[in-house]
Amino acid sequence: MTGTDTSQPQGAAGTGTGVLLRPDLYANMDFEGADTAPEPTICRRIDGQALLYPNAVNAIFGPPGEGKTWLMLAVVSETLNDGGRVLFIDVDDNGRGAIRWRLEAFGTLRETIADKGKFLYCTPSDIEDLEAIVEDMKRWRPSLVVIDSIGTVVTMSGGSANDADDFNRVNFRVMVPMSQTGAVVAYIDHVSKNPDSARHGAQGSSAKLQRISGVSIRVTGKEPFIPGQGGQSLLTGNKDRHGTVSRNCVPMEDGSADKFIVGTFVMNETEDGIAWEITAEGGVTPQKAGRPRRDRLAELKTMTPPPKTGNEACERLGGNRKAALNAWDEFKYWQAGEAGEQAA
Repeated sequence: MTGTDTSQPQGAAGTGTGVLLRPDLYANMDFEGADTAPEPTICRRIDGQALLYPNAVNAIFGPPGEGKTWLMLAVVSETLNDGGRVLFIDVDDNGRGAIRWRLEAFGTLRETIADKGKFLYCTPSDIEDLEAIVEDMKRWRPSLVVIDSIGTVVTMSGGSANDADDFNRVNFRVMVPMSQTGAVVAYIDHVSKNPDSARHGAQGSSAKLQRISGVSIRVTGKEPFIPGQGGQSLLTGNKDRHGTVSRNCVPMEDGSADKFIVGTFVMNETEDGIAWEITAEGGVTPQKAGRPRRDRLAELKTMTPPPKTGNEACERLGGNRKAALNAWDEFKYWQAGEAGEQAA
């Protein structure tokens, strides 16, 4: 026998000198740069606390019609308006037209929605499509990935939405690789029709909860979402992997399946579109979310020096871009009137 059989352990434990066959599999654990606890970056409450983690898989779950998709489209709009990139995977038949309308109503500009450098919408039909999308995202580098909904993704991949192994396969083939691009990955999920099972979380919740690497948030309707009026949903959390969100939330009462109160998602339709916010527990919930347009006009009138462009006005006003542009149009009209009076 010649050479050394490297397939067998060499020497006593702790004394080996062999060269690693796959050094790329092992993370560099030096201390260059300061490691800090993961911080959520997207989906902000009115107190400034973000709720969803980057480089992680987050879950938004609850019964049908409680506002889950509305909430995530508000977050999509927030991300796009902040200059981020978003992928929306729609396998729940929301429809391209409905997604476009809701994003525009939330204040996202049409040119942003139509720009494939900023927003991608897709309706994959099988696991091969999803894996191709994963490869694209490794190059495109989204800020946010929304999957609506995970149960349908598991089913179209040949599995059962209630089976732990089937969920894990999709998680490791689709969601984990997407999160490794640095994105906030947030999937929408449903609860069981059985009240006792629903109380403890999403369908097949034990396996899903184990694989959450960010935060898991339940959406429970408080006031029904009615066209022309809006609605409210309570947000509660049943897992926070890193604790950054939960330590800034009010704990739930003993005996509750969920652990902390995240806040209340408030949505109202106004003359400017749809205004929304997430209130913090203990804060005052306003009758109408967002700032009235006339307040924006008054702010523009007092700015020194005044803004010169619509983009500058939006940046200085902040908030809903569509409403800010409406105020900018009124401001220009007011400026023209002032100039006419001075010339007279």
